[in-house]
Amino acid sequence: MSSVVDLCNQALDGVAAQTITDLGEASPAARACRRLYPQARDLLLRLHDWRFATERRALAPLEEAPPPGWARLYGLPAD
Repeated sequence: MSSVVDLCNQALDGVAAQTITDLGEASPAARACRRLYPQARDLLLRLHDWRFATERRALAPLEEAPPPGWARLYGLPAD
């Protein structure tokens, strides 16, 4: 399995930038990876129904009336 640094280095190689050895480096490449990796990861997780990134919960119905066109209204879990 690739580490975050490995994945960042693959992206840096793709744009012919200097690679990094640690995300905590003071280099511009490491700063860019620290800033952009979480956004890219979250975007990719949202783009597909990944089984490993899915959690199912039973939702509690709310007492208030649902919006027009909907049969029920549920609250979101706290977490």
